[in-house]
Amino acid sequence: MKVELKVNNGPSFVDVDQRTTIEGLLAQIHRESGAAPGSIQLVCKTMRHGELASTQQGDMDDDQINGALKSLLRRTGRLEHMCSHEECSGSGGSDEASAKLRQKNKELEEKLQSQKNQNSKLQAREKSLTSEVEVAVGKLRACETSKEEMESEIDRLKAELADLRTQFDATLGSATTEVADVQVSETKALDPNQIPWGCHDYDVDDEGTPQAVTHPGTFRLSGHGFLDYGFQLTGNPDMSQLPQQGHFMCRVQFELDDNSSEIFLKFDYHMHGSGGGEGLCAYLLDPSMAGWDTEFDVSGPLGFAGKAGALVGVALDLSGSFSGGPQFANHVTVKESKVGSQNLASSLYEHEVLSTGDEEWRSVLVKFDIDDRHIDVEVDGHQVLKHVKLPEGMKIPRAACVAVCGGATNSDFMICVNDVKLVAQKDE
Repeated sequence: MKVELKVNNGPSFVDVDQRTTIEGLLAQIHRESGAAPGSIQLVCKTMRHGELASTQQGDMDDDQINGALKSLLRRTGRLEHMCSHEECSGSGGSDEASAKLRQKNKELEEKLQSQKNQNSKLQAREKSLTSEVEVAVGKLRACETSKEEMESEIDRLKAELADLRTQFDATLGSATTEVADVQVSETKALDPNQIPWGCHDYDVDDEGTPQAVTHPGTFRLSGHGFLDYGFQLTGNPDMSQLPQQGHFMCRVQFELDDNSSEIFLKFDYHMHGSGGGEGLCAYLLDPSMAGWDTEFDVSGPLGFAGKAGALVGVALDLSGSFSGGPQFANHVTVKESKVGSQNLASSLYEHEVLSTGDEEWRSVLVKFDIDDRHIDVEVDGHQVLKHVKLPEGMKIPRAACVAVCGGATNSDFMICVNDVKLVAQKDE
């Protein structure tokens, strides 16, 4: 049979024995064409009648030869392209080019499909975003509507509030006038022969023991004050509200004779508890001033500031609150009764704490020199303050009364006084 060779784009033919093996065929082609064995491509095709008419026919027909060559090429791994002459003729290219074209088409189709998928996702996202924008715009419009409604509601409420304030001011003015009228009428109606509301009065019997009375008495207690362990100013078990503040007052006036200029204030005290004691303040009263023995509208930790009729007081300050802060704890302080007034003098009680033991009582002596206008203070026999000047313009009357107030922030802390009096002589 003849084998067609295409070498340098020029066809040639090699006569091959039909019994030649593939290896022999490749060797023969190499010898006759000079082509390298690895670059030889075998293409097997049948000839139509009339082509190569001089070709000798063997014992095998064309189909048998074609099948044998395919089998040989397949076993040797050399079969790359094999087609019938009808398929190859007129195609203008090889199966390899067709395969590459098909592969390229496939890749383009896959890329196109991927792009379509991406476009679908983008369209879906665009639709979603459009929907979100529409919702947001709807909410914004709703907010603008709500804002207008809220502003309108605020304006309405402001107008109502203004009306209410006007009504309240008018009502308050009327009520204030009524209260003032009632207070004036009560003041006018206050009977000096009656005990003021919230007060308890006492006289002493023949044995010197205080007894409660229903008429204005010698001694008066107000606030949390009650008679128990002496005249007790705090620690009232029947009045639990805090802070506790009590007042003791001697309503009998002391009159200094013309030959003396000194008034001595004397009393015994007891201050004991687990904590919360503020202290006490003993003070002079001017009985010529209105409300001196009936008004107890006071302020401050001891209930001394603003007391009607009060002049000047001497405080045993446990906590320091009366004197100006914790740095004044356990101080003896002199101060006038005006609200916001400053200390006239203050000194640390260095001997011990001012509070007492469980059943202990201590004495206090205060001297007021009317002519020299100064104050001396002793506690339990120890001189604490000397020659404290009285405020400018303050005049100690020759007829005066005495009172003691005390305060605590613990309802169990006891502040008590006894034998409170004004005398003309120190040892009296």
